[in-house]
Amino acid sequence: MKKSLADTFAGLPEAKPAAGDLDLVAPEGEEAAQILYRTTISTRQTLRKIALDERSSVQALITEAINALLISRGRNPPTY
Repeated sequence: MKKSLADTFAGLPEAKPAAGDLDLVAPEGEEAAQILYRTTISTRQTLRKIALDERSSVQALITEAINALLISRGRNPPTY
């Protein structure tokens, strides 16, 4: 019997974000909004590599990018 991809992942422990990453997503008492975005596989792989190199998360990188965009457009990003 062939082992499926789902079987492979079923035995892995559940990934938990670092405590610092949660603060970047939504500080305590503030509601977070979810954003769906699509990108190429190579871009996603590059983001994962950067996140690993910086001991961060893709979510933190996306938050940083959004804040940089807001600043470049003359808007103030939210303060945490």
